[in-house]
Amino acid sequence: MTDGIPLWHRLAPLVREALLGYQRAVSERNELGALASMHNKYERLALFRLRASMKEFLGELPAELEHLFEEVRRPDPDLAPWVFIPTRPSLLAKEETVRVFAVAPGGKLVARVTLFTRSAGSETWEADAMDLVGRRTFVAELAGPQISSPLLDYYVEAEFVGPRARVRSTAPAEAPGRFHPQSVDYCVRRKVDLNTSAEGGLA
Repeated sequence: MTDGIPLWHRLAPLVREALLGYQRAVSERNELGALASMHNKYERLALFRLRASMKEFLGELPAELEHLFEEVRRPDPDLAPWVFIPTRPSLLAKEETVRVFAVAPGGKLVARVTLFTRSAGSETWEADAMDLVGRRTFVAELAGPQISSPLLDYYVEAEFVGPRARVRSTAPAEAPGRFHPQSVDYCVRRKVDLNTSAEGGLA
């Protein structure tokens, strides 16, 4: 098993390189299932489980291996900050509340993520701060409007802190000029929790 330590030293940077290249390609097409599968097969197996097996056998791992473990899991410094909503509800029933998730990858620190909503036809947006629930994953509740409006408009804005300036990104990218319309059915009563998130492990 001691022979595995120098092998892991060579393997770990290659896993990071492969995942970052794949992540850049699929993220632009929102193929989140494929990205999650790659992280499960490569990052978890090579970086987590193999390291855990060596630690179980040796009792304690060398300090340089633990340092490399942290280094290969750092965010991609070359990835431009952006935000996206991985899963959106198709229909919101009367008095229904769902959780909407937003993922904000990139090399900069995330200062805040905000969910903006309004009833269709309104000119006023209501802002609600989204809560951090995981690695660069944020959540807020989306509720049907109090008035009988068949549509609810919403979008997400993320603010990133850089060394020189703050950067903002929205989902959709053209918001608030373009937004996500949400259908509301006032003839249906139900309670649904859209508990789905997506995280890029190295984003």
